[in-house]
Amino acid sequence: PNEFNYDENGDGTVTITAFPQTKYQTNGTVVVPDTIDGYTVTAIDNNVSYADEVVDLTIPGTVKEIQSHTFDRTSFLKSVMLGNGVERIGAHAFDTDKGLSSVQLPSTLREIGESAFEKCSALTSIDLPNGLKTIGSQAFLQSGLTSLTLPDSVTSVGSQAFFECRSLVSAKLSSGMTTIPSQMFQRCTSLRTVTIPASIKSIDSTAFGSCDLTTIY
Repeated sequence: PNEFNYDENGDGTVTITAFPQTKYQTNGTVVVPDTIDGYTVTAIDNNVSYADEVVDLTIPGTVKEIQSHTFDRTSFLKSVMLGNGVERIGAHAFDTDKGLSSVQLPSTLREIGESAFEKCSALTSIDLPNGLKTIGSQAFLQSGLTSLTLPDSVTSVGSQAFFECRSLVSAKLSSGMTTIPSQMFQRCTSLRTVTIPASIKSIDSTAFGSCDLTTIY
């Protein structure tokens, strides 16, 4: 197929169930429309067909949530742009997308689910928007991040969120946080500099396990 397939949700909205076969149509570029045939696109099925052929993906803000596992373990995905309006990235949504190197997140994003970007080893940087509140456990475990700034809107970070990010050199934590959870930066063997705000009241004993920190602000 060279077009999007969808199911009607019964309320004037639709869920995308198949992407165009991009390998033959668009060289891997998929721009999900915000409307199709007069219906508003509000969801992408987490078993959407031909997801594994996508290289460059744009999702409109009418889709409020990227469902769990929707784009995990894809072979070719390199870039993702989420439109203003997307609020949540579900668990394992982009897990083990080893070629994913560019992610643009909207200011409307409030939650990144557990293991959402786990093992995204080509992802060396990401701009986390102010307004983000929650980062789930193992969200960036073994990812390729080299530096990290958590916006001050972040209040909750799960355990092992940045576990074994071996390229991570510096991290600045959020003044909205009060605790640094277990194994948050464990085995981040390149981590040298951490900025810890005054709001932090407790640091788990394993938070910086196997790290060789040189500077703490």
